[in-house]
Amino acid sequence: MRSLALLLLPLLFGCPQPSRGSVEVPASATALGDLPTFELDDGTAFELTRATVRFGDVRLEAPPDETAGRFALVRAAHAHPGHDFAGAASGELLGEFEVDLLAGESELGTAVLLEGEYATARLAWPADAPAVELAGTVTAPGCAPLPFSFAVSEEREITGMDFVATVDDETPPSRLTLRVDLATMLAFSDWTTPDDGDGTLTETDGVLGNTVVFGARTSAAWTWEIE
Repeated sequence: MRSLALLLLPLLFGCPQPSRGSVEVPASATALGDLPTFELDDGTAFELTRATVRFGDVRLEAPPDETAGRFALVRAAHAHPGHDFAGAASGELLGEFEVDLLAGESELGTAVLLEGEYATARLAWPADAPAVELAGTVTAPGCAPLPFSFAVSEEREITGMDFVATVDDETPPSRLTLRVDLATMLAFSDWTTPDDGDGTLTETDGVLGNTVVFGARTSAAWTWEIE
């Protein structure tokens, strides 16, 4: 059905449009780097016991200067902050996904992409479940190990994710991969922050909750690659 929609797009316009082929590409998701343990540049060390992300309806976007006068799968939406400089969506991976990053690479399904240049991507966080759940133990330099548990729940879009690629239907790509960078997500926080007395670092511990949420929203922590 999705492929048919792509092929019928030129009929929506009165002027002849250049023919653009489409390809179907298997998609997967994985963590960037080694898990369950990793270390930040400042020496803060993490050992994860839970690392789960949930998202849906991925849109893959052309560069902004490539979209004028062209058709697209979905017109660029300007209602979301940070999305104004994205090109029109020319590819999609539809559905709702839950990925256990500690389990290794997870299959997401099949993406459909029009041939051409790509620059960015966006995805939707769910309204009815945490988008990011992280738990484990953190050891900041000079501090004793502390358990942490964060559940980031917020209905929103993550926009401006890197997806620099060229798609050619004559030499189609073999795989589309989301790489989630947990080190980037957690690098914005001060992990020397004392807990509130319950023995576990959570959203209630000072500004720590806000900075963890900020890191989870950061587009640099979500990168799409194509092979």
